[in-house]
Amino acid sequence: MAKNKTNGVAAAQTTAAETLPGTTDVKKRGADTPASREPSELKRPRIEDKTDRLRWRMRDDKSRHTWHYLEDDEALQEWPQSYADKYYLGLPLDLPTLPAPASPLDAVRNGLTFFEKLQLPSGHWGCEYGGPMFLLPGVVFAWYATKTPIPWYKATEIKNYLFARAHPDDGGWGLHIEGESTVLGTAMNYTARATLHRLGGATHAPHWVKFWLAVLGVAGWDVVNPTPPELWLLPDWVPFHPWRWWIHMRMVFLPMSYLWSKRWQAEETDTIRALRGELFVEPWDRIDWAAHRNTIAPTDNYHPKSWLLNALNTVLARVWNPYLRTRAIARSAEDWVMELIDMEDANTDYADLAPVSGAMNLVCCYVHHGPDSHAVRRHRERVEETRGGGACC
Repeated sequence: MAKNKTNGVAAAQTTAAETLPGTTDVKKRGADTPASREPSELKRPRIEDKTDRLRWRMRDDKSRHTWHYLEDDEALQEWPQSYADKYYLGLPLDLPTLPAPASPLDAVRNGLTFFEKLQLPSGHWGCEYGGPMFLLPGVVFAWYATKTPIPWYKATEIKNYLFARAHPDDGGWGLHIEGESTVLGTAMNYTARATLHRLGGATHAPHWVKFWLAVLGVAGWDVVNPTPPELWLLPDWVPFHPWRWWIHMRMVFLPMSYLWSKRWQAEETDTIRALRGELFVEPWDRIDWAAHRNTIAPTDNYHPKSWLLNALNTVLARVWNPYLRTRAIARSAEDWVMELIDMEDANTDYADLAPVSGAMNLVCCYVHHGPDSHAVRRHRERVEETRGGGACC
């Protein structure tokens, strides 16, 4: 659970937590799983300065970690904080002072004495899933797109976590917690308007950011370079078939290709309209989205695309999509990609490979199976395991 860190530009910033959907009241232990019923309208959650750290508990369910906030005093007595809870939350452990070591072996004994207090019931030790600054935003975007409620206490600590990871000089965010401010980090995590506009605005973001902004309806789909699901229809012997890609690349582009093909966008809200005016240097209604498919700020362009990839994207965008891609081909590709997504969900019980693809799979299931489907409900439950450390530690 991060402490709020202020800086010179904090007062002028507009938090990405604005996209957090409505709250749910939780009174009993373990009852903070989002309701399956879709809310009739999006409501901005109550966000406080901080939560009471004495009310947080981390449940260890056979090495599955989820954080729970106990608002009921009786539940607090029934479920006392463990040493591990207190350690993760930065609370005093009130343990006896260990003797000063007289030898290396004494130091080892002290270490074992301390760390055995942090061992979890399932036998292992937990830690924060932190570092990259593109994991938590994808989950928040998926929540917003699928109208998933979030309690006030989680929204509050997400806000605090983002503040604590802001760059101390310009208030922006980077690719990771130690990085310089980039368009990717700043546009995804929090709108530090001056910093983001200095870098060129969200039109200068890399592919993943443009994808999420298109899903939310903050940007037009033409700004996203083609990710055709037809690639998964190719014979396995093709040298560039997706099954040959690095697994994290493959499993991210799988749901990405489904939503790109559908060109699906979340419901337009006041928050979405506000972000349209906040994230871009140009007036939103005058932006030529297609002209910015390959626009990437130097801070974000770690590996410039080759001329071959640029040429292929141009052919896909200007020839294949408008003239050669029939609806039958698109539907066949979408169906097969969705079947592959369902297979991953079934194989992992909706935990999926990682938070990035898991959040995208949630949106795909929302679009394909419907908001009240088992797939959507289970995704909402399992995402807590990947979100908890980043938001509450």
